[in-house]
Amino acid sequence: MSLNTFNFGKTRFPTKLVGSPFQGSAKFAGGCLAPNGNIYFAPYLSSRILEFNPNSYETNYVGSVYNVAEGWLGGVLAPNGKIYYAPLLGYQVIEFDPVTKTSHLIGTVFGGGYKWYGGVLASNGKIYYAPYNSGEILEIDPEKGTTILINANITSYENYSGCVLAKNDNIYMIPARANRILEFNPITKTSNFVGETLPPTIFKYDGGTLALNGKIYFSPRRQSRILEFDPTTGTTTHIGQDFGQTNLNKFSSPTLAPNGLIYFPFSGENRILRLNPSTGLTDLIGKSMMQQGKYSSSKLAPNGNIYFIMASANKVLELSHVIGPDLLGNDRFIPEDLSLLATSNYNKYYNKH
Repeated sequence: MSLNTFNFGKTRFPTKLVGSPFQGSAKFAGGCLAPNGNIYFAPYLSSRILEFNPNSYETNYVGSVYNVAEGWLGGVLAPNGKIYYAPLLGYQVIEFDPVTKTSHLIGTVFGGGYKWYGGVLASNGKIYYAPYNSGEILEIDPEKGTTILINANITSYENYSGCVLAKNDNIYMIPARANRILEFNPITKTSNFVGETLPPTIFKYDGGTLALNGKIYFSPRRQSRILEFDPTTGTTTHIGQDFGQTNLNKFSSPTLAPNGLIYFPFSGENRILRLNPSTGLTDLIGKSMMQQGKYSSSKLAPNGNIYFIMASANKVLELSHVIGPDLLGNDRFIPEDLSLLATSNYNKYYNKH
């Protein structure tokens, strides 16, 4: 069955709350799937990384204790099998080893302020973090454990909310307050602005994903609609349902499912947003949940289910029945040979925030 003819409105997509309950707001901000099949949530207001097993629903705190509020976000897997979390108010990058379940602070010690907001693994094996209040892109070399800063030629603040690696191997950074998408070439270490000029508002988009059609879709945090970006033409299009321009958060960092559709976690809205990239059509699925700031991100697990990472929600949300038709095949799995990770399709589709 092709993506264009997939039943878009009638199939039930079961959702359920799983795992142990956790109290508090803005606990975790993104996460990363490890080769062991577990997902590791980034500590935002939480003081430790949270390990989540998608098969048993077991949760455990792992790694060192970090008493930094609004400390780290995202999570990117490197070819060495370790996960790296971007420092927002944190003062260094966190390196986490899923095998030993230990964590360390690495690289340069940075000062205060909201610095970087999420990253991606480039085909050169290095990780790049999007500048939030920083005017520079942060590069980490996982093999050396070193960091360098790359001038992004921006002087404003609250700039970008994450990265997506496109099929052309360029990195595209997601506008928060910035009024244009930032294109970064990790080989030449040069950047330029692409796409339309967006309104000068804050928190426009939060996270994005590459789709099978090669286009990138940015999640509307406070903007009214999804933003579609075509890296081949450098053009943008606003698509899907119009949720209105408000000062409240709507959706957060999305996930591409094996069926080719994209699922957006709900932050301020009450249900999951589903997008068919082939048609530009959207609908809301799953049970309605009240409360602001519910989920910060989402991750596809090897079992084919999508797991929504709680911010202010008390438990992980599981979305099942998103495999068929499976258009991704092996591209939805971490390569067994991690030396192939950086150039894999898995890396482009899933290893980012």
